[in-house]
Amino acid sequence: MYDASARQPSDRRYGLIGRREAEVEGYHLPIRKTPEKRTRIDDDLMLVLHGTTTPYASVGTATPPPAPLPVLHGRQIPKGGCTKEANDRIHAPFAYPDGSEIASLINSRANRESTQDARVRAVFARWSSCMKSSGFSYATPMDAMADHRFLGPAVSTLEKRTAVADVTCKESVQLPQVWLSVESEKQQSLIRQHRETLDKLYLMHQRKMKAVDDVLATTAGH
Repeated sequence: MYDASARQPSDRRYGLIGRREAEVEGYHLPIRKTPEKRTRIDDDLMLVLHGTTTPYASVGTATPPPAPLPVLHGRQIPKGGCTKEANDRIHAPFAYPDGSEIASLINSRANRESTQDARVRAVFARWSSCMKSSGFSYATPMDAMADHRFLGPAVSTLEKRTAVADVTCKESVQLPQVWLSVESEKQQSLIRQHRETLDKLYLMHQRKMKAVDDVLATTAGH
């Protein structure tokens, strides 16, 4: 069952659904801790990863003469380093751009079509009525999230009050559950239309994972 109270700060597919998030951050995404400053990658590691210590250096117009493959600690590093080898062995052989494009299309199209479905429009109307009873006038949850008053860096008291009312009304009318159900229905219909392509995409993913397992098995203990 869809848990509308679950804390999912990165998932706004159905608008804001986390009560605690609404109380603290309003519609703003939670502030994440600043990661510790990364240390500079040393030349040896860069050489292993990319086959050169300057992988991002701009390339001139003239084609430089081929350089001998670098050697580190007595071992020759293949052209392009581990990054190119990983692409050649794991990514490129199993890439299926047409399938990936269809999967992405289904993801976006099902969501877009669900917002036009009568069942979702009806639950939007119930949500809007609930919000109005709390003193807020929005036609859809997306309108509340896009309110220009809430787009600045600071989180105002008004934003928090609006966000809490938003979540409360979503829970009251079961908006996430209805929307999820309708969108899932749209997805299933599109999946049936593109079953052959998606089956092939799944097969390519399985083969890629098998290739990863094989690489890990051969490198274990090295």
